[in-house]
Amino acid sequence: MATKTDYAVPPGSFLREWLDDNNKTQQELGDAAGLSRKHINELLSGSATLSPEVAAKLSLVTGYSIKFWLNAEAVFRADAARLALEEQLAPHASELPPMVTTFLRKQGFIKGTLREPGRLVWEVLAFFEVGSWKALESRFAAPAAAFRQQLAHDVSWPAVATWLRIGEIESRRQSREFPRYDAQKLTGIAPELPSLSRLAPDDYRKQLGEKLAAAGVELLYVPEIPGCRAHGATRWVDGRPRIQLSLRGRNDSQFWFSLMHEIHHVLNDSHDDLLLQGPAESKEDPREIAADAFARTCIISQRDAARLGSLKSPADAQKFARELGIAPGLVVGRLQHDGHWTYQQGNQLYRDIVAVDQYVPPTPSP
Repeated sequence: MATKTDYAVPPGSFLREWLDDNNKTQQELGDAAGLSRKHINELLSGSATLSPEVAAKLSLVTGYSIKFWLNAEAVFRADAARLALEEQLAPHASELPPMVTTFLRKQGFIKGTLREPGRLVWEVLAFFEVGSWKALESRFAAPAAAFRQQLAHDVSWPAVATWLRIGEIESRRQSREFPRYDAQKLTGIAPELPSLSRLAPDDYRKQLGEKLAAAGVELLYVPEIPGCRAHGATRWVDGRPRIQLSLRGRNDSQFWFSLMHEIHHVLNDSHDDLLLQGPAESKEDPREIAADAFARTCIISQRDAARLGSLKSPADAQKFARELGIAPGLVVGRLQHDGHWTYQQGNQLYRDIVAVDQYVPPTPSP
């Protein structure tokens, strides 16, 4: 990929070098090429477009190929167009959320800074694959419109949009093949999934991906972006459900609750909806209430939950978890959530879910 410059070099610059190197005048070049001196002046200044016919004539005179001259013209026009757009975009650089641009720069998706405001905005537009500031604003606003009042007021919607966009990039990078979505198969395997929590996190994450893929469900892990505050999201892409988890909280109880919550959305909610699981979803939204209830019941049934109040120690929680065939951290999470234990009790039984520290940015186009 060619390095971007902050200037555009017209083909006339190469032509001027040729004149100097060969001790030729503009008139001599014009006479040899069958071009007027005015045309030569316009080529030298970049004000005239170098046509294929002129490229052929220059090739005969200079010895440089037609392709060389046409490529020089194409690069010049492309650079000029890019620089003109960067100049238009530059005033918007101050409107970009710093937490988003800092994150994207740290992860290698962009390189621009406020020292080059036009280029910074250009790179963010390219990251989102949009061609205007207005289109970028629409991408930033889309999650807020979809989620309405489901999340806490301090959520950064541009951060949410960025998190979802990275999910799109990761999905494209992985290029996995999936069978047609099978709701019956997903319904059948869902109750069995929490039993995998007894395995090491790396092992059960791999097995989860395989089991869900067999039902036509894509599972992505996209670590949280500052300001996003999302635990998970469910969306449908080309007729296939995609569950995206952020590993927010980074313990196994939250991981499994988030996963089962999203599975409920896949099984029961509209394919047109974009649903986000955050730290303070609206308790008036029946979809979220139902998803929470499904997640709790899949992990610990209502019948077994009636025994939670009798658990007084970590040893009790471990014994109970063995009986249910799940990891102790899932029991602790339920005990704390239901108020049987404080949020300081039993934390040693959680297992950390370690997120990847670096994304793999897409290869930029030339």
